[in-house]
Amino acid sequence: MSNALVYRYYAADCLFAAENCGSDYRGLLFSIAKAWHGLAEQDEAVAKLLAGWEAEKISGTNPGKSTMSLPA
Repeated sequence: MSNALVYRYYAADCLFAAENCGSDYRGLLFSIAKAWHGLAEQDEAVAKLLAGWEAEKISGTNPGKSTMSLPA
């Protein structure tokens, strides 16, 4: 199971707990759920970036390399 999926489960657990807890903790649990969701998005972005680098390494190309040249 990917880290992003685990983080999303944690976020869902926090949302479930927020629905079933007293109002004193609801805002805190929503904030924690938002943080878990943000970590999931970051983990997915890193995985996508690493996959692109792996594909670049395998194909021998560099799609992210700039074609602009600097003045001499």
